[in-house]
Amino acid sequence: MDYTKRTKQVLKEFGLSDNEATVYQAAISLGETSPFALAKATGIARTTVYAVLTDLALKGLIEMESATGLMKQQTKVRAKNPSVLRDILWGKRASLTEQEVDVVEILPFLKKDFLKNETNADFQFFPGMEGANHVMFDYDGVDQDTYVFDYLIPMDATGSREMNTGVDKGIQLWSKGKCIERNLVPLTPWSKHVLTYQVERNPHYRDRVEHRFLPFELTGLSVMARIKGDRTWIISVKGDEVWGLKIRSQNLADSLVGIHQALWKLATPITDEMITSWGPNDFLAAELKKK
Repeated sequence: MDYTKRTKQVLKEFGLSDNEATVYQAAISLGETSPFALAKATGIARTTVYAVLTDLALKGLIEMESATGLMKQQTKVRAKNPSVLRDILWGKRASLTEQEVDVVEILPFLKKDFLKNETNADFQFFPGMEGANHVMFDYDGVDQDTYVFDYLIPMDATGSREMNTGVDKGIQLWSKGKCIERNLVPLTPWSKHVLTYQVERNPHYRDRVEHRFLPFELTGLSVMARIKGDRTWIISVKGDEVWGLKIRSQNLADSLVGIHQALWKLATPITDEMITSWGPNDFLAAELKKK
């Protein structure tokens, strides 16, 4: 490593100009010296060296014993021990910490004026089965990765025709994009029933969807939650709680996606071969027979 070059880079990050870093390194190397010797060693004009030395002295990095008149070029220059660099940083750190305490004190008052008791989040609640269906099948068509917690809502909540129409609408929209829906589901007799039914009914059901199951059950999962971008859709149709909720909140979306991604790493992929191994879907066969 070229330590001369690296030292200059760090000194500039510390807050020195290019000329200041060059003159400071030369002053350390030469020991007690003069502006004339520094100008000669660095190739920087002597008038510029005088100005640079003044700035370095103000920053506490060198000491100068001034001469005047015709003897100005004999001014003595001594670089301080380079450890002063760290001393200066520690001084700044203490000062910044005290300043941070003051800033934290006034931030609530500034933010109150900035936010004006408003929020850039939005919550829309849709009660009843109609509201739940509205949220469940609200596919916006935006091509973004989607993260889903899904206990696989039963068709009796919506009716088979409505459910399949909504599912096919989603498949059609996904086919036009490139992003993926990552769907965490429990592995139960019910989820096996739903997956075999939908895969047999529409072979494109999993074209842009990945399913995984966890080595433990999400026993309390009683809603479906779908997260995309800064939006979250939540659907509840279990028991007497029937509603849909659409939320636009980046903080909520980021939090739920973080949980989803952590669980996704622990989860096992559900493959097409696995679904096939569960056998044909009796319900679909009976449904087709009735048609």
